[in-house]
This record gives sequence, structure tokens and C-alpha cells, in this order.
Amino acid sequence: MAYSQQGDKVFCFVCGNPAVKKRIYCSDCSVWSHLSCADKKKCCEQNVQTSDNDTLPNQENLVQTINSLSAIVNDMKKVIEELVTENKKLREEIEHVKSGKQQTGESGPEVEEAAVEEAVERIHRSHNVIIRGVPEYQGEAAQQKQADEEIVMNLIKSAIPSDLGQSVLNLTRLGKLIPNRCRIIKVEFNNPNIVKKLIRHRFGNNIFFNTDLTRLQQNRAFAVRKAS
Repeated sequence: MAYSQQGDKVFCFVCGNPAVKKRIYCSDCSVWSHLSCADKKKCCEQNVQTSDNDTLPNQENLVQTINSLSAIVNDMKKVIEELVTENKKLREEIEHVKSGKQQTGESGPEVEEAAVEEAVERIHRSHNVIIRGVPEYQGEAAQQKQADEEIVMNLIKSAIPSDLGQSVLNLTRLGKLIPNRCRIIKVEFNNPNIVKKLIRHRFGNNIFFNTDLTRLQQNRAFAVRKAS
């Protein structure tokens, strides 16, 4: 809204000169201008543009915040799904171990506790793979570990081309060093599905990827081989 007025000296918003007579006041923008200079769009549009410019960073910050929260929610959903899956697998493992012990005539609270411990260990080991047949580098421990990491990562990439560098949590040789014999390598992953893919792959050159069995699983596997 604008209206004309004469009176005390003010300055024209458009030209900057004193405006005493024949002036107009824009109540929307709170500025004066000469009637000859008056163009309401100039002051109002500038205010609108300034307002938009002030709002834009806030909108961008809001979008970034929403995206960050969405990413956090998605990560939490994945964690929940993984926990549900782990819980289901744990229950199945417990029932499997209990069933095996009941078949041998064992029962009681001790069996229940042993079954839970065995199931938890199996779940933990399901993230590991045991590698046999990788030659050992003769040198200092740090150099040997670096050589093992390079060989193992190349083997993994040959089976799963995608980048799995962040998936490998730990890599270590097991047992004491014996001349002319290669110690096995245990690799820990953050995802058991990677282990399943590697176990199914044929590497050749007398290199084998095996599951990381518990002592109970090893004894049963040995008994089966011996019986056959």
C-alpha cells in the first residue's frame, strides 16, 4: 500500500535525493520516493528477493538435516534387521545343539547352558573363513603380515570382484611356525554372506577356503569321516 504526502524532508529511496514535495510512501517497505521516481516494484521486489535469499540457506540446511536423519534411520533399520536375523539363527543353533545332545542322552540345565554357548560361538565363527595352502613369507612379522594381506585380498577379489576392503576386520596366521609347512590363515569379516560366497568358490593351486568350525563341529566332522 502506498500514499502521497508532503512535509518534513526525507530522502528518496530510488534516487537518494531529498524528497519534500510530491513524494510517495510505501508502507510495505517503509520507504519514501519522489512521485517521478516511484516504482513500487523496485523496493518491494528487492525485499522479496532478500527474503528469498535469507530463506534459501535455511532450506538447504533443512534438506541436509532431513537427509542425514534419513541415512541414520536407514542404518538403524539395517542394524535391526541384522539383529533379528542373528537372533533367529541363534535360536535355530540352540535347538540344533540341544537336539544333538538329547540324542546322546544328555539333559539338564548344563546342557541348556552349553547349547547357548555353542550356538553363540557358531554365530561368531560364521563371520570367519579359514584359508589353507597360502605360502608364508620369510621375514619380519610386519613384512609377513603385509604379504599375507596382499595375497589374501587378491584371492578374495578373484572370487568377489567388488571392493571388500572395509569388510575385512582382521587377518592372522594360526599356530606355531613349523619349517616347510604353511600355517592356516583366519580372516574375520563383518558379513557372513561374504564367507558363504568364498567357501563356494574354487581357487585352485591347492588353496582352500573353509568354514571356521567349533571344537564340537570339528569332532563331529571327524567322526563322520572316520565312520565313512
